[in-house]
Amino acid sequence: MFRENKNSQRVAELEQELATLKRALAEKEARHEADSETASLSTLSAVPTHWRYVEKNAETITGALFEPMSFAYNAGGLMDGTQSELAELHSLLAQITASIRQNQALVGALEEHTRAIQQFVENIQKIASQSRMLSLNAAIEAARVGRQGKSFAVVADEIGNLSQSAGRFADDIANQLGEIDGDTRQTRDFIDGLGSQIERIEQLSTSVTESSSQTASQTKDLQKAAYSAMAAGHIIGVISWACDFYARLALAVEAPEIFEAPEIERDGNYLGQWLFHEQDNEFQFREQPGFKDVENAYLSLLACAEDALRQCNAGKIEVARKQIKAANEQVSRIARGMTAVEQYLNRCTRRALDGSAKELD
Repeated sequence: MFRENKNSQRVAELEQELATLKRALAEKEARHEADSETASLSTLSAVPTHWRYVEKNAETITGALFEPMSFAYNAGGLMDGTQSELAELHSLLAQITASIRQNQALVGALEEHTRAIQQFVENIQKIASQSRMLSLNAAIEAARVGRQGKSFAVVADEIGNLSQSAGRFADDIANQLGEIDGDTRQTRDFIDGLGSQIERIEQLSTSVTESSSQTASQTKDLQKAAYSAMAAGHIIGVISWACDFYARLALAVEAPEIFEAPEIERDGNYLGQWLFHEQDNEFQFREQPGFKDVENAYLSLLACAEDALRQCNAGKIEVARKQIKAANEQVSRIARGMTAVEQYLNRCTRRALDGSAKELD
């Protein structure tokens, strides 16, 4: 009788302790939600939004660079009236430079968002670890009580399962953040390179203004620099679209109740339109292996996305995450293929213009 009363007293103490721990956890979760969860969800939402801004700016830059190209093609030693054209060119280059700086700021904001989400994930991992400790302690105490502690053992198991799920979720988000961070750094490198090319165009256009005696060779240099910058602007647009698509896909799989999945339509986006509907084919670049690899990687990316969303809807989250990882590999393939296309076009342009410059001399 005494032992039974003692066990009952211990159960009551455990119940009170567990209730206290539950309240503490609830308060901690409430504070966490108020301080960071809402902000982190909005931060997650901002990632694809920023990619779309980068993509849009890259399209604007690429289109604007047709004017320096046109000027360089038409200048060809005819200096009459070119002073006003050069003034317009300088104004245009200033606008392009402003767009590049805006893209650099956007990529910087993406990096800040990534760091904020990483902090959010670390907080989830800490809570998961603390919850695991709580479940272990509760299980130990339940075992000590014996038969009367069975209900607490069940609660302890549930808390343990919940903490493991939260930990896995945090780890998966952390892995995807690593992929997004790599994409962001790569895009920053492209944008910085484009900025250097625009500076080169500005220097060349200034040189054309100041000295008419070497106009033929200088306009060829201007032409090459403008074409190279235009190609770089296009590659940033393509990669930004791919990164935006991947980010929205990953978020839709991890939190489908919050984030909307991207549309999966072969011809209904920036990259698909360029691959299958545009007619540009300077130096037959569409026959090159790099372009073919971009096309194949793009189709594989869409296939991975379709399967990831299908598996997610079927409740097979782990399978969906594998497809997300495969999708990121296709984004990397697109970036490598576009870089190969850019390098090929730059080589061909240099050869063509160097040859025509010799003819002019």
